[in-house]
Amino acid sequence: MMGSRSGSIDPGLLLHLLRQPNYSVDRLDRILNQESGLEGISGLSSDLREILTAMAQGNARARLAFDTYVYSLRCHIGAMLASLGGLDVLVFAAGVGEHAA
Repeated sequence: MMGSRSGSIDPGLLLHLLRQPNYSVDRLDRILNQESGLEGISGLSSDLREILTAMAQGNARARLAFDTYVYSLRCHIGAMLASLGGLDVLVFAAGVGEHAA
C-alpha cells in the first residue's frame, strides 16, 4: 500500500473486475495506481500529513487508512527481517520519509 497505489492485491479480483461491463483496463489502471492506497481508503489524500491531521479530528476513514498502511508496513518489514536475518537501519524515502516522522 502506498499513497495512491493499492499494493498487494488478489489477481482473481483483477480478472473479476475486468469482466464487469463498466470496467476497462484503463479504468482499472487508474483505480489501482491513482485512486487506491491511503487516498482511496481515506477518501481524502495520499499525503500522510493530511491523514494524520484528519485522524486527530476523529475521521474514521483516515484512521482506517493509517491502520491499514501501518499493518502493510509491519508485514513487509517483518518479511524482510526474516529474509535478511536482521536489520541495521530502516529508511523511509519519498513523501513519507520526508514529511512524516
